[in-house]
Amino acid sequence: MESAVQSGQAVVRVLEQLKAQGFKPDIALAHIGWGEVSYFKEVYPEVPLLNYCEFFYHGRGSDAGFDPEFPITRDDKLRIRTQNAPLLLSLSAMDYGISPTPWQRSLFLRNIKKGLRFCMRAWIPQGSRRTRMPFLRCRMGEWCGLVKSW
Repeated sequence: MESAVQSGQAVVRVLEQLKAQGFKPDIALAHIGWGEVSYFKEVYPEVPLLNYCEFFYHGRGSDAGFDPEFPITRDDKLRIRTQNAPLLLSLSAMDYGISPTPWQRSLFLRNIKKGLRFCMRAWIPQGSRRTRMPFLRCRMGEWCGLVKSW
């Protein structure tokens, strides 16, 4: 957790320098995993934040506790669950979220999951100067609408 907070603080320092130079992004894209996006809204509260929501940890059924050859202890389960703390901080700043697969989306808490859209290999068109991006184009030809998260 401390490392994630420090990463977020470092990003804030850089964002404040950029803002002082007149930089204002139309939209921000960020991975939620390491804390960098946790405090983005402290510097740019009006900029839409699109989070890439790759994983939410569980003590069983995802990346731990599935193999009887490698049992996990109660403390392992608690440690694994605690790994979500920086993710929750990043999610609280999120305006929109995408998850790369339906299974990965299913790992998130119910109230967060309803705001995430599955969008395989999503992208925003390069060179776009629009201040609002109402849609992401999905590789498979479907349009995935961006949805407010909370």
